[in-house]
Amino acid sequence: MIASEIAILKSRESASDARLAAAHEQMRSAEEDAAEWKRKYDIAVRETKAALEKVAASSFEKDFQEMQEMLQQLKLEKEKTEVLLKEKDEMLKAKDDEIEMKGKEHEKMKSEFQKLEIERLAQIERAQRHVESLYSDWDLLPPKTIKDPEAKKPEGWDDKEYIPDPEDKKPEDWDDEEDGEWTAPTISNPEYKCPWKPKKIKNPNYQGKWKAPIVANMAEAMIEALGEQLVQALKKPGEYVLEFQSEFYDMKMQLDLMKSFLADAYRA
Repeated sequence: MIASEIAILKSRESASDARLAAAHEQMRSAEEDAAEWKRKYDIAVRETKAALEKVAASSFEKDFQEMQEMLQQLKLEKEKTEVLLKEKDEMLKAKDDEIEMKGKEHEKMKSEFQKLEIERLAQIERAQRHVESLYSDWDLLPPKTIKDPEAKKPEGWDDKEYIPDPEDKKPEDWDDEEDGEWTAPTISNPEYKCPWKPKKIKNPNYQGKWKAPIVANMAEAMIEALGEQLVQALKKPGEYVLEFQSEFYDMKMQLDLMKSFLADAYRA
């Protein structure tokens, strides 16, 4: 019985050894398979890395070339832009100088026109004063109202503002020969009604305030002509400035002569 048990145990041991050997064989085979897969993996990694490096090098070179071309294009555009900006700055400076010159000419002309306008207004004012003086200093028209010729001073109308003081008496030591004739001091008249004046009635001959007839103002016409010349000069300064300046001074001379003539006429 013991021998059979020992035989069974040996049989089991042999089976265990066989299974262990099979397990070792499977393990060795698995290790070989793992080593083969690792080798293949390393090869794939190297090939993939090489391919990626090749692609990266090719792409970098292409991108670098495209970037160089882009930078060159940007440089050309920058140079072109700088040239255009320089030309534009020169044009703007020339325009600014031209505008400044025209502005000075305009201010000079404006100053001359202001002087002429002031003188024109002064002439108009003098003419108005002259007309008013003709109306006020000379009896060109009858007055608007006159004293009522039928009105008479009422009886008992007291127009004495002061009367002798009835309560004052001549001093006892008054000497007419030495002191002169004694007169009582005056006091305010309680019955005083102010100086009597007849009431005013509407003048049947009244024709209204006289006004001088309106005639063309040569000075105004000259000012308008100068203004038109200024407009033309501002529109096309190159063509009109010299001509305008000549006509301006000619018209100014004529205006000065007219002012002198009017002044002589006013004095006369």
